[in-house]
Amino acid sequence: MVSATWQTLLVIAAPLLILTLGLSLSFSLLFLSPPSNLFLDLAPSSSILDSFLPVLRTPLDIRLPTETIRQTWKLHHATNVMNEREETVLMAMKTLDARIVYALVGSAPLVHCEWCRAPSRDGGPRDHVIFLLPGLAVMYLTVLLALGCLTAGRRIKYRTWASYSLAAAATAEAYVRLSWIGMKPNTVTMLHSQIHALRFSFFAVLLLLAYYAPPTPTPDPRLASATTYLGPALSNLTVQTDSFVSRLRAVSLQRIALLHDGTTRDKITNFWKKAEEESTLARRDPAVAALRIGATTTDEDKVFRAWLDQALAGQQQQQQPGPLLPVTSGVAE
Repeated sequence: MVSATWQTLLVIAAPLLILTLGLSLSFSLLFLSPPSNLFLDLAPSSSILDSFLPVLRTPLDIRLPTETIRQTWKLHHATNVMNEREETVLMAMKTLDARIVYALVGSAPLVHCEWCRAPSRDGGPRDHVIFLLPGLAVMYLTVLLALGCLTAGRRIKYRTWASYSLAAAATAEAYVRLSWIGMKPNTVTMLHSQIHALRFSFFAVLLLLAYYAPPTPTPDPRLASATTYLGPALSNLTVQTDSFVSRLRAVSLQRIALLHDGTTRDKITNFWKKAEEESTLARRDPAVAALRIGATTTDEDKVFRAWLDQALAGQQQQQQPGPLLPVTSGVAE
């Protein structure tokens, strides 16, 4: 009883726990720990929402000199020394191409990718995007696992649509990153920060929809359709029909095999000749003929007449193509 109670509580609480954990991570990464971007973090905020979502701010000019960005950072943080991480990122953005890559993929690929080609060379930005893809794949697979747990049971019909939506979002993100032009006439889009905000907002909405999706109603057994009752019988009939067809094919192959061999073919021919001769002799016997036309009226004769008619009818049927049961006995002789 205690085990059943714990199992029931686990079934009820597990989806709620997964939803709570997923929403907590999504909102934490969206509002509390957005990806660091110097051009957005140092930009002035014009509203309360901007202070929580730097992605909504108007970014600083990407062409600002490095020293200007350093002085702005010191004023913004009220300190004279930049931390080591920010200083490393700033030193990596000495060229305009590097800053475009920074806006495209963030700081991690720009600083930590050792095999990526320089942003100024052909294929450089693409290398940085490829460096970022495994981490993105882990995020999407984790959400896919959470959706699989939330759509279990009576919500399983929504699992396909949730999976397709997640796959479409992952494909769209990879395509936008790989095909992004980067520079525009007067501004540069902070694509990495924007995609980060859209991605985790989409994750939160998808988890909520999967959790609150209406379950499939349980069918009423009193309203069962004709298929419910006839389905097992039709299935059994199909199995029996297949078995009967298989036996007919086996009999046909047996007939072909017996007639193919000379010895068995002679035995079959002799058997049916003998049966035909016995039947002809029986029909010519006057006593048998009298029994057939009803000349006698005793009970014993009537019984013998019925037996004889049945035997003669069986002989006529055996002369026609059919199962080779008599052939088997003839071969055994």
